[in-house]
Amino acid sequence: MKFSIRDLLLVTVIMALAVGWGIDRSKRSGLGEENGRLKAELDETSSLLSEILDVPKSRAPPQNPSEK
Repeated sequence: MKFSIRDLLLVTVIMALAVGWGIDRSKRSGLGEENGRLKAELDETSSLLSEILDVPKSRAPPQNPSEK
């Protein structure tokens, strides 16, 4: 059985696409785990900041009970 240059090029292109697709899939699955970890870290940091920077919701000065 003889193979032409066209057949060898076609097999090479198909293999290159398959390998590239496999590499892309493995990188994307790793990014999903990284995104989840970073989101959890961001949630933890934002909850800590809200505890530290406990700002009152009203801008009015606090009332002094002795003035009444």
